[in-house]
Amino acid sequence: DSDLGSPAVSSDDLAKMLEKAVAEGDNENSDGPVGTSDIVVAEAIDEHAAAAEKGAAQTVGGPASLIKAEDKETGEVKTSTYRAYGEAMGGMALCSVLVVCMTTPQVMAIMCNYWLALWSRKSAEEQTRPYYTNTYVILVVATVAASLTRAIFFFKRAIVASERMHNLMLRSVLRAKITFFDSNPIGRILNRFAKDTTLVDDMLPFTMYDFVQCALMVLGACIVVAAGAPYIFIALVPLVMYFGALRRYFLNTSREVKRIEALSRSPVFSHLSETLDGLCTIRALNRKQIFLDMHKDLVNENCRAFFC
Repeated sequence: DSDLGSPAVSSDDLAKMLEKAVAEGDNENSDGPVGTSDIVVAEAIDEHAAAAEKGAAQTVGGPASLIKAEDKETGEVKTSTYRAYGEAMGGMALCSVLVVCMTTPQVMAIMCNYWLALWSRKSAEEQTRPYYTNTYVILVVATVAASLTRAIFFFKRAIVASERMHNLMLRSVLRAKITFFDSNPIGRILNRFAKDTTLVDDMLPFTMYDFVQCALMVLGACIVVAAGAPYIFIALVPLVMYFGALRRYFLNTSREVKRIEALSRSPVFSHLSETLDGLCTIRALNRKQIFLDMHKDLVNENCRAFFC
């Protein structure tokens, strides 16, 4: 069975037809016209492919299929998801240390700006004193060192988290029951170990680091500006409310599109794996174009959500 829909002809019936075609084909002239059995098998495959394109509402393979529909979350990302990633990074205690490491360089950058402003308000004679120059150089070097330490520490913990999550998923799959593999197509499992693991390995750490860094920079700039002009909060409050509403509007759409894109990727892996397994039969019955069209439809469905 395919995870694309409920086939009108089961895989067992299809296998029996193929065996019958081979048995009858041995008695026919290979150079002669196509036999009746070949036509029956070809029609059965066409019917199987047409039924697969329809899909199923609840169960991927229809009411009689073992394949279950892939789960899809709705709404905002749960707090338990963030907590699980934090535990994979090393626990809440280590995450608290990571928060301190992420905040320290931004605080030191604010101190550099404050010291530079204090230095510029001195007289021309006092500005030439080595005290101000040496202190500013020390603050800059400490800020750079803290930033490097922050980046190294964060990405090391992100690698540890990715490795732990991958090993946990691999252990769960290896210890799963046979019914798990009967109800989940191979493409769905490959999707988890391929694209989803790649996102956790490559994209998630950089996205999180950039988000935290930009958030701290914006917060630090607001604090510095508010310290010199407290009335800026009058204009800051409506801006925060506006961008908060804009963020919620964007995430509600972007999050669901990403989920649809992830779900539509599994049938691509499944169809490719099934096609490679039955490649000899497909070529023998000259049904390459049918499977090629099916693959194009699945890829187009996935690309619609990807480029949305």
